[in-house]
Amino acid sequence: LSNLELVVVTISANNPLMLTKSELVDLTEYARPKQQKRRLDELGIPYITGRTGSPRVFRAALENCMLPGRPKKRHCEPNFSALSGT
Repeated sequence: LSNLELVVVTISANNPLMLTKSELVDLTEYARPKQQKRRLDELGIPYITGRTGSPRVFRAALENCMLPGRPKKRHCEPNFSALSGT
C-alpha cells in the first residue's frame, strides 16, 4: 500500500466529515498550512481554505482521489469574477 492508501485506511475508521489536523499532517507530512496546500495540490487532492488559512479536506474528496482514472483537480476557490459580473 502507498502512503496515501495507508492514511485512507487509517482515517476511515474515525469517519468525521473532514480530516483532523493530525490526519492532515500525516497525509501531507507538513505542519504548516502553506506547505500542506502545496502538497495537496501535488497529490491532486481538493481542499477548501478555512478562516485561519489552513486547508480543510473532506474525507469523501480524499476517498475519491483513490479512484482509478480520476482527473486531478486543484483546491476549490470561489469564482469572484461571477460576483462582479466580469
